[in-house]
Amino acid sequence: MNKKQKAVVLLGMIIILIMALYPPRKAVLNGGITGPQSERYLGYGFFHRTYSITDKLEPLVLLFSGDIGGRTPIIPSFYSIVYDYPRLAFQWALVLILTAGFLLFFSDKKKMAEG
Repeated sequence: MNKKQKAVVLLGMIIILIMALYPPRKAVLNGGITGPQSERYLGYGFFHRTYSITDKLEPLVLLFSGDIGGRTPIIPSFYSIVYDYPRLAFQWALVLILTAGFLLFFSDKKKMAEG
């Protein structure tokens, strides 16, 4: 492995570590036994940060109610803030594919042809 390949591997590992420390989150509103479940993307946050209902209640009311236009907003009866694992897995896969591509791009062509 040459210097460029080592740098690519190190950069890929650092990017994945940063993604693990600041994963994507989503708010999930449970509509009850018969109601539908709704999800809204909340962005990224430090993995160890916990949220209480008062931290995100007002933004969640707007997220799930939309433009309230002077009406009384519908306050969600039950919601949770969870990690968005499918989005995180997609991002990690994309970084791994790009890292593998750059490893091949920076590979030593002479050594591969000889051996």
